[in-house]
Amino acid sequence: MEKPSYTYEPKDFKNFDEAADSILKVMSRLLDINTLFIAKN
Repeated sequence: MEKPSYTYEPKDFKNFDEAADSILKVMSRLLDINTLFIAKN
């Protein structure tokens, strides 16, 4: 069974910010958004 082309391959992240940044990049590509802002606490 072939993988659909839109699947996201999980990677090893050093911390949460790195993972969140990667997810935002994927989301922005899917939604055609150039810039996403997130608040880091």
